[in-house]
Amino acid sequence: MIRIKDSEDFPRLKEVITRLLGFDCSQYSNSFIGRRVETRLFANDLDSYAEYAKLLERDVGERERLRKELTIHTTNLYRDPEMWNLFIDEVVPTLVKVKREARDTTLKVWSVGCSTGEEPLTVALCLYEALGPRLGGFSIQILATDIDEETLRKAREALYEELQFRELPEAYKERYFSQVRPGLFRPSEDLLRLITYQTHDIHCAVWPKRMDIILCRNTVIYFGQESKRRVYERAFDSLNPGGFFIMGKTETLLGPASDRFQIFNVRERVFFRE
Repeated sequence: MIRIKDSEDFPRLKEVITRLLGFDCSQYSNSFIGRRVETRLFANDLDSYAEYAKLLERDVGERERLRKELTIHTTNLYRDPEMWNLFIDEVVPTLVKVKREARDTTLKVWSVGCSTGEEPLTVALCLYEALGPRLGGFSIQILATDIDEETLRKAREALYEELQFRELPEAYKERYFSQVRPGLFRPSEDLLRLITYQTHDIHCAVWPKRMDIILCRNTVIYFGQESKRRVYERAFDSLNPGGFFIMGKTETLLGPASDRFQIFNVRERVFFRE
């Protein structure tokens, strides 16, 4: 652990980060920001927030390195298999029943904080598994968003290494992915055509409306409590009646949304809007 000489300058550094990177530090916990910044202090052999602020002012490359540190994502395909099995076996069939009763043939899914695309691709293949090769006659729209444009570039490139398949059933890998060279795989065009990637900051951008499923898994884990409450409220308002909200397994609903959402599966953190 680095011993910081000027801890009182931390608020000033956060202001500099917000101004130069467009990354709103006020929405995140101090412990999260501090840990990410300390990684870059160590890399630059610094022990002062003031010195690091000066480095950010003059070094565009360091700004980008810090941005990557602040928006770092680790994920893989079919992450948390129990949730995706529930998604195929119960969530989609329940939603389909609601949609058919309403005579609505559009099914809209939003993957919030999609990182390099593993989650929206998993959504796409699960919809094929649940609905069949013709997708049950539904028009499927999967919106995949992230705050980091470099991360989205990798998602659009859609090339995945063997390690990212460690939780995906082998049958799904064979059905939906093809090897482009040893150790590197690309999803089928059937999956890719369902997904639209966009840059989006859930703190300040307008949220899409009339969604049927919103996945916000581990995206807000480092947010402050008030920021989390706002995200959950906005998620509820963005869903169609009968729509589903899916969180990370270690997360808990906060604020008014905890009373507005109904529990579908508490273990897998799946909720719905009546």
